[in-house]
Amino acid sequence: MRVFSLGTGARHPLDFGRVLAKYGIEVIFDVRRLPLREPGFDRDALQRLCDTAGVGYVFLGNELGGELNLRTWVASEPVTRWLAVIRRKLERRAVCLL
Repeated sequence: MRVFSLGTGARHPLDFGRVLAKYGIEVIFDVRRLPLREPGFDRDALQRLCDTAGVGYVFLGNELGGELNLRTWVASEPVTRWLAVIRRKLERRAVCLL
């Protein structure tokens, strides 16, 4: 089981793709609520980058994106359901959380 967390802020998209390849990352779970800030790393651009790199891309910002009440959020049905999906993927693949 390997899980990575990778920031996008100071990275060029091509460098990001190289990092994915270097560590054998097969799936990215994007948990950012509003993936719009970093140029080249908005939701659509990241999807294209992952497609080019042969990496799966799953956007979960609506389900897992930052909540203010952490205790309620962690116990919610969408969060427990998606955490189970991520856990199953971890058994077979190297994944990255954004």
